[in-house]
Amino acid sequence: MKIKNNIEIVSLHIPKTAGTSFRTILKDKIGDSRVVRLDIHNKNDIRLNEKAFTKDKLRNKIKVVHGHFKFADIKELFDLDPSVKYVTWLRDPVDRVLSHYYYLMKMAAIKMGEQAKDEILSKVGKSLEEYVVHDQNRNEISHFLEGSSFDDFDFIGIQKDFENELNRFRKVMGWSNIENQRHNVTGSKKPAIDKKTVELIKSYNEKDVEIYEEALKRHQKIVNS
Repeated sequence: MKIKNNIEIVSLHIPKTAGTSFRTILKDKIGDSRVVRLDIHNKNDIRLNEKAFTKDKLRNKIKVVHGHFKFADIKELFDLDPSVKYVTWLRDPVDRVLSHYYYLMKMAAIKMGEQAKDEILSKVGKSLEEYVVHDQNRNEISHFLEGSSFDDFDFIGIQKDFENELNRFRKVMGWSNIENQRHNVTGSKKPAIDKKTVELIKSYNEKDVEIYEEALKRHQKIVNS
């Protein structure tokens, strides 16, 4: 049986695509208690605000779910109304991979228990190159969008133009205003990346590159219309 709900917006957050900032914007606009973080690791591991969720119905007041889950999974597990709006943000795959890598390195550098630190480092590997070629770090965009097409989404934002895209999102939603606060931005200057590394990232994320290039074409048509 699918999970019953009153969801109005499904915000699919691909890692390192301004998700934390966008969730804050949604909370400010819709209300903190009406927006929840949803992570679906598999059909037996669903988390709501980082706590295990095993019920067959969401609280009635929850209107927005935002988090890491595959499109196919939320469609399979939740009884979603046809009027639900689907939203996601995309980022240049090379920039996204680099941002995710340096974010994990930053987290590993923060003082924490050795076990937690080792878990993060096991994902990162000893170098950027090792991180890039690791199976679980490849084509993350296509992984999260599995089971969807561009037409399934009411809004696909391009992260590099975040401010202008927020205004476009506002229009899609029919809202009069929207406030922008940026959060979880990976700080400190990153080392220069050589062309060889850029090509390595592209070669291990070919599906993501294809999706992003098509998204840019569609975005340009929308902007020009």
